[in-house]
Amino acid sequence: MNVPAKFLAHGHAILLAVLTSFAAACGASADEVQAEFNAFVADHDDCQAATDCALITPGCPLGCTVALRADAVDEAEALAKDLIDDYERGGTSCAYGCVGSLRVSCTNQVCQDCQEPDAGSVDCVDGYP
Repeated sequence: MNVPAKFLAHGHAILLAVLTSFAAACGASADEVQAEFNAFVADHDDCQAATDCALITPGCPLGCTVALRADAVDEAEALAKDLIDDYERGGTSCAYGCVGSLRVSCTNQVCQDCQEPDAGSVDCVDGYP
C-alpha cells in the first residue's frame, strides 16, 4: 500500500497532538510539586526575629503549615495554589486533617513552625502577619 507523504506528515501531527494532550492531562506528582515548593520556601525562610516570619496553610500535598518570611506569603500562597492545581490535574487529590500551631519562631535565622522539634518556644509569636 502506497500512502502519500502528506498523509503521513498529517498523521504524525495528529499523534503528536494526542500525546501532548495526554501529557498535559497528567498532573505533576506529589514529589515534584513538593520539591518545587520546598525550594521556594528554602529561598524565603531566612529571618532575624520571629516577627519576620509567618505561617501559611498551603494544603495537601504541600503541608499543613509552612513557616517562611512574611514578605513572601502572597507569592508562596499563589505558588502553592498553582502547584496543587497541577498535582490535581491528573485526577489525584489528597487531604490533611491538620491540627497545629499557628505560631512561628526564628531559630538559627530560619523561620519555623513552633511545633517543629527544634523550634524554640521562647521566641514564638502569632504566625499570621
